[in-house]
Amino acid sequence: MRRCMSYIEYEKHIVEDLLNFTVDSKAPTNPNSMGLKQKIIRDDIPGFGIYALSFHHPEFGEKLIYVGKYQGGDTINKNNEYAGLSGNIVEQRWYKHILTCTMKGSINTIGLTKGVFQNLSQRLKTHPLEYDVDFLTKTSDSDFKSDRGIKSSYNRAAFACQMYPLFNHESGDLYIDAKVIPSLFSFHYWRVTPGFLSQWEAPLPTCIARSKPNLSEVEDNVIQKYKRQLPINKEYVPLDFPEVFHFNPKDLIDCSSSEFDDFSKEIFNTTLNAIT
Repeated sequence: MRRCMSYIEYEKHIVEDLLNFTVDSKAPTNPNSMGLKQKIIRDDIPGFGIYALSFHHPEFGEKLIYVGKYQGGDTINKNNEYAGLSGNIVEQRWYKHILTCTMKGSINTIGLTKGVFQNLSQRLKTHPLEYDVDFLTKTSDSDFKSDRGIKSSYNRAAFACQMYPLFNHESGDLYIDAKVIPSLFSFHYWRVTPGFLSQWEAPLPTCIARSKPNLSEVEDNVIQKYKRQLPINKEYVPLDFPEVFHFNPKDLIDCSSSEFDDFSKEIFNTTLNAIT
């Protein structure tokens, strides 16, 4: 699905078309809910732009849960093409979001700080769930290392706690989880197209080609405006109601609503202002 506005193109990508997950045979069996690894299907989605992650809730529909930025690859190619239009967002960003907000990666690869582990464990005591979240109850804070490459956070892991039954089949079969999880998520990408380079005459000056796009202000402004509706962004403040562990799906932006259209327009406009 694509929709263009000037130098920016909106794309929606279903995770099933981007990634496969398999069971990591080298992963520890405790906790048995963790142990998936990714296989990248698409390697042709470059930078740069603003993206969002949506979750297909079985009762409330498709809801936005995260917003981030991608600023392209690190190098320019031999034709002196713009560095920001290179890279692979699936490999450098998106698969990590899925593994960390489901807590389904191997415990050897998912990073979690001691403080986050302890705070989540305490949250389980004050807001007990009807099921056993084994990545917290069957482990200790020393089992997770904060310096591992795929880092989770309090809000991502709390999301995984609340949605645990959806991410973990009752049989405990990781192979079933590997097939189900990609169907639960989609990515939305407001990607800057090569057309924006028409602002400069060819050949592109090296100083421009080597410059890195800075979408931090765009990202920050969008997150600040919608932070109460983005439950896995670090800026989100968890709800403190006895009946809610982390978030209320009804409060989130529905991807089929006019609110999503307004959200999308804001990203189009602020990104366009940032690059022109």
